[in-house]
Amino acid sequence: NEEKDAGARRAAAQRDLGAAQRRRQQVAAERDPAPSEPVWGRDARDRSDGAAFWQLVDFSETLGSDDRAGIEAALESSGLLDAWVRADGAVLAADRRDVVLAAGPAAAGGPTLADVLVADPPPDAPVAVEVVRGVLARISLGTGSPAAVDTDGSWRLGPLTGRSAKPVAQYIGATARSAERLRRLAELDELITMTTVVRDDPASPEESARPAAV
Repeated sequence: NEEKDAGARRAAAQRDLGAAQRRRQQVAAERDPAPSEPVWGRDARDRSDGAAFWQLVDFSETLGSDDRAGIEAALESSGLLDAWVRADGAVLAADRRDVVLAAGPAAAGGPTLADVLVADPPPDAPVAVEVVRGVLARISLGTGSPAAVDTDGSWRLGPLTGRSAKPVAQYIGATARSAERLRRLAELDELITMTTVVRDDPASPEESARPAAV
């Protein structure tokens, strides 16, 4: 009946509200908003061993917002954005399940990520600036090389190629991450408001059947 259906809707709204409130607390408390974790079962990461690539770099001040978004989109869709950079620049350990971006020889000729990104590891990161610079120099800017990304969101990793897009950069640089946190909080605040309205809707049959409070 209508009263039973209204009660079910209110119970569902209460569950959704609780989940949204808990998620908001998590977003407000997290140090940095991070890209989504992969679905294939990555091992837990050891912060004393390294850091994610996006945590170690920032954009060059001269790079425009569209180019920033394009480069981050390329890095994210290729898997490079959240790749792990080890403190010593080494490759993936044999017993680990992860994606590692190792230091090594610089790309041959032409511009690289070192021309549009700067090494900017946080003070507590175990990865040295020199290691980050070595990683940046391995990836070409422009998709003519075996490992490359471009400002239009395109990328190449060996025989694999792709292209993606996003409206703004979300993770590279403290300014982008701060804006992303505010966006997530605003989205959750809107969801909390809407869910509260559904839960407390006085027009529902269940509410109409109750006597008015004195």
